[in-house]
Amino acid sequence: MLDALKSFFNRLRTNINGNALVLAGIALPTMVGMTGLAVEGGNWYQEKRAMQNAADTATLAAASNGSASFLTEARAVAAQYGYTNGVNNTTVAAVNNATCPVTGLTNCYRVTITRSVPLLFSQMVRYEGNATVNQTRVVGGVSTTTTRPALSLSSSSVATGGTTITRNYCLTALGTSATAIDTNGAPSAILSGCDLASKGGMDCSGHSLGATNGDSVGTGTGCATTQNNNMPAPTDPHATKNANIPAGACTATAATNTNISGTINADQTYCGNVTLTGNVTITGTNRVIIIRKGSLKLSGYDLITQVTPAASVTIIFTGTAGDGLGHNIVGGKRGSHNSLLNIQAPTTGLWSGIAIYQDPVLNGGVDFTYSGSGTTGQEWSISGLVYMPNAATIFSGSVNQSTAGSACTVFMVKSMRVNGSAGTLARSSQCAAAGLTLPSTTISSGTRSLVQ
Repeated sequence: MLDALKSFFNRLRTNINGNALVLAGIALPTMVGMTGLAVEGGNWYQEKRAMQNAADTATLAAASNGSASFLTEARAVAAQYGYTNGVNNTTVAAVNNATCPVTGLTNCYRVTITRSVPLLFSQMVRYEGNATVNQTRVVGGVSTTTTRPALSLSSSSVATGGTTITRNYCLTALGTSATAIDTNGAPSAILSGCDLASKGGMDCSGHSLGATNGDSVGTGTGCATTQNNNMPAPTDPHATKNANIPAGACTATAATNTNISGTINADQTYCGNVTLTGNVTITGTNRVIIIRKGSLKLSGYDLITQVTPAASVTIIFTGTAGDGLGHNIVGGKRGSHNSLLNIQAPTTGLWSGIAIYQDPVLNGGVDFTYSGSGTTGQEWSISGLVYMPNAATIFSGSVNQSTAGSACTVFMVKSMRVNGSAGTLARSSQCAAAGLTLPSTTISSGTRSLVQ
């Protein structure tokens, strides 16, 4: 019996049947963990590829946008690829003037997409990632939020936005019609060295205005040496200046009238129409003349800023929207003498650079026709901005700089038609000296391309 037992245990000790199963049982958790890590790593790789594609496209979109809304543009494009900022632990960031990785390049845009992905199988090999995410579950109507380990993935791209150009305009039309700027006949206007802008279109098929660039949100034809269509809309930096107009009650009707002549040596506020009954000279600097609910009627006389010492003035028209009154400058002849408006704008202060200002709240009685001859004849010599944002204007005569002022005559109107007899309409070579920041827009040009 003893020999039989010894023989059994010897056979048991040397028998290898089933050893593989034991080893497999020991190795199985590690094998499952490595397989899961490989699968999850593949998912991370695919996610990174998708994020990079989204970042590349979003960066090109931001560079092509080239305006202050480039971040909105980048996020909108990234969302089309499934990466919405603030959703699914995703962040989409964009910066302009990022460091360009290629020497000599400037104006670069960088878009970075970051997403935290919850860990699954990789935890089996005790990998805890580099971030956490909150996950909410609802079981039996009860909401429970837990924090889970996650891996933060990130992809970024850099593109050059090409060349950035700031265009300054001596004539800006804020209307959106197809002919916000147009010509009638063969005008002799010479706007060389001047740029035009229109929120609508411009059509000078009769005769070019001679401007250097004509930038239209819509379509432009023949107004400038170079016509640029589908351009960014020009900005209006002066619309909010009406907050500088002092508050004041005015119960004027169309029949209200104030006669003036002689010298104006202090700021003035009038209620209703103002009519010249003699020549008027404005003395002093930074004068402000406010006309509420009325027009300025020159009636064949001259309104000028003193030449020596040089004076300056801003003429402001204000009132109530839809009041049915005129808010404008009316010329007229006295014998053979045309009315003359010869003024320069202040070069400092609240109204720096602005000669004539129609309150943008006015939506009626603001249209303006200028003619250097005929019964409505008047002559303008103005240094500064003529701001009539809601006025349809027609110009049929020459406009010069004021006697003592800078060569800066700039118009911002709703629309402008230039008739056949119009001469030199605008000058903008000395507007900085005149204290005026020209209406402008920023234009991106050149090739947009990925550089990283």
